[in-house]
Amino acid sequence: MTRQLTAAAVLRLKPGKERLEIREAGTGLILVIHASGKKSWAMRFRRPNGRNGKLTLGKVDVDSPELTEDPVIGTKLSLASARLLAVQVNRQRAMGRDVIADLVAAKKKQQIDKATKAYTYPAAVRQFVEEHSRARKNRGWRDQAKFLGLRFDDVAAQPEIISGSLADRWKDLPIGDIGGHDIFAAIDEARRHGIPGRKQIQGRIERRPRPPPGCSFEHAVRLAPSASKDNGQSMPRHVQAAAVASKGQEAD
Repeated sequence: MTRQLTAAAVLRLKPGKERLEIREAGTGLILVIHASGKKSWAMRFRRPNGRNGKLTLGKVDVDSPELTEDPVIGTKLSLASARLLAVQVNRQRAMGRDVIADLVAAKKKQQIDKATKAYTYPAAVRQFVEEHSRARKNRGWRDQAKFLGLRFDDVAAQPEIISGSLADRWKDLPIGDIGGHDIFAAIDEARRHGIPGRKQIQGRIERRPRPPPGCSFEHAVRLAPSASKDNGQSMPRHVQAAAVASKGQEAD
């Protein structure tokens, strides 16, 4: 069904037993009225790959004041805002862009950013120790964990963050925000003044001036963040999945 839409008509139109789609002539904008009574805005068009695509712009909003900023896909939209979005979408299509693919890629990036921000330094250290040190049966894995700021008194229990250590200092810092300058500063501090949190570190490390083979502070502090950042291979599965999905979308 094709007709010229008005705000009054959008408000007045009632649902039927089946979903109803009313296309506005000239804009490509579609008013979708669901059997439940809910209304939304959408567009249907042919994508650059030749396939038919549907793009949902957002829910119908007839009560709120008109937006002062540009409308965004996925928000509540008045008729005027939905029309403006339709114009923007059609312009992107005229430029050869795959609007639907771009939107999917943007959502994947948001998922990755959100997951990465939640993946903090202590979580990366714990994963590094469990997957790279304990898994390789390194006898000094507990000492290595202490260098990085975690104490494993009970293998099955949650590790303790050592006061004053790197894990304590960077406990709220997402792993993706740790750069070369941070790592260099930590290593330089350790060379000048000792390992951060050293006064709180108990056990074999404190009694012995040298760490066990393959467990130097410099090696550990360099490896832990990089092992957790390189291509997302050592990140948690939900971060890996988002990264893989995003790369697959970029490849398309």
